[in-house]
Amino acid sequence: MAQADALKNYLEQSGMPTAEWWGRAHAAFDTLSRLLAQNADKCRPGQPRITIRPDGNFACGLSTPDDELECIAIGSVRKDLFVEISWQHLLQSEVIDMGIKPLEVTGKRLLLEKSGFTFGIRYFESLELARSLPVILQTPEQLRPSLTAKEESLVESLEDLQLLMDQIVKLPRLRLIYHVCRLLSFHSGLYGSKLACFDSHILRNIACMVGQVPLEVRLGHSQCRHAGIDYSSVAPWIISLTRTINGDEQTVQYLKDALKQTPWSFDSCVLVSLQFYGSSRLDGSDMISFVESKLPSLLKALGKLSEYRTNLWPTRLVDAGFTNLDNPYEGYYLLGLTELEKPVDTNDIQGILDEWNEKVRKDSRHSSFMTVSAAQTPKERIQGNKLQNDTRIWPRRLAQPDPKFQFANEKNMTPNSSQRVINGTAEGKFRPAMDVLNRLIHDPAFDLDDYVVGYLDRHSGIMEKAAREWVTESTDDQWIPQSRIQHFKRESDGNIVWDRARRRDLIFRS
Repeated sequence: MAQADALKNYLEQSGMPTAEWWGRAHAAFDTLSRLLAQNADKCRPGQPRITIRPDGNFACGLSTPDDELECIAIGSVRKDLFVEISWQHLLQSEVIDMGIKPLEVTGKRLLLEKSGFTFGIRYFESLELARSLPVILQTPEQLRPSLTAKEESLVESLEDLQLLMDQIVKLPRLRLIYHVCRLLSFHSGLYGSKLACFDSHILRNIACMVGQVPLEVRLGHSQCRHAGIDYSSVAPWIISLTRTINGDEQTVQYLKDALKQTPWSFDSCVLVSLQFYGSSRLDGSDMISFVESKLPSLLKALGKLSEYRTNLWPTRLVDAGFTNLDNPYEGYYLLGLTELEKPVDTNDIQGILDEWNEKVRKDSRHSSFMTVSAAQTPKERIQGNKLQNDTRIWPRRLAQPDPKFQFANEKNMTPNSSQRVINGTAEGKFRPAMDVLNRLIHDPAFDLDDYVVGYLDRHSGIMEKAAREWVTESTDDQWIPQSRIQHFKRESDGNIVWDRARRRDLIFRS
């Protein structure tokens, strides 16, 4: 037991979550689940049924502090209605006080932050599964109710996941093997946490190769995102590694020695550089998201050159000595190319880079306060500790509801309505508080210093604050959610020019 503890303690120091971390993660998940789920046993007739459960790495106990914790929501309503219901819950004042921040709320998924954990929730519409999934999973296939092809595929993937979870419980050594492989692969630029995900798909392969999970585990339902790497090329390395991991001090020393070696050994390198000249870190975060959304297309284009294998270094880099206070900001993404058949033709690579650079510049999200370019770089540039991992934290911009959803008075909303009706008149165009504040700030027709913001304080009731002093960035300690804004007042004459409760708007005349 002491030998296994040596490796466990070393991995925890290197990023493997502790039991205390998992306790806080599950507590945060329970809070989100109570907020968003609609318990089938307590639902009244006609109410939606929604159940939420951990998925992927989160369900298997393989997540790390850098990962999004994967979840799946299964419900009886359409995706757009699920999004609307979620917004209704998220914008309630008591929910805001719980510290839940919406980072992305779309028909594809919810991305929510709670207690420092980021939860990625995908949605699946199915009345049958929302109503009786636990029973279906315990029922033999031939006795189950009739399901659609998509429902059957989801049930099969959940069965595979449960089989893997059972094996991990029986063989805790698998979790240590997984984190050893993840640590070495991450350091070698093979897999990372965001740009190239090292997830439970890899553990399935590890487990099958060492003969500890039945071969009937269906790998086809995995959702691992690859960084352009041929898995078969690293399989022998993983087989050899897993057979030598015993959890003793010798394995720990092997890991320490391996992590000291030069991590990058590719034949040719491409450096994607990005410069940010703005002052707002939220704008900088938007720039980071924009560039990262473009990297897969560059990887795909380079991957079409059959003589190369491409890899993406899993973290953003900066020059050695760069600090979090340095401005302007300059960061890098590193791509490695390995020769497979014949020498590298730099003209082929340059043509792809020129085309990618042009597409990025023409993208509507590209702005004047950023510069992005991809270029071939000498291997010497990335050797000798000339680059280091970027530790700067870029805050995520909070998501905003779709304009078609109106939540000025949540208690009058119903799950099947996205618009309130008062005195027989549909009210769907009342402008939100942030629109008013932005106009006061940017429209020269208004004197910002003449306006104050009235907001609801939890302890003191309605308070007022100068509009110029109102904080809009959620990362600021003084930030107050816009849902607490009750009115805008013009101080020169005392008139209320925007009133949430009365739905009165003299700024836009909405």
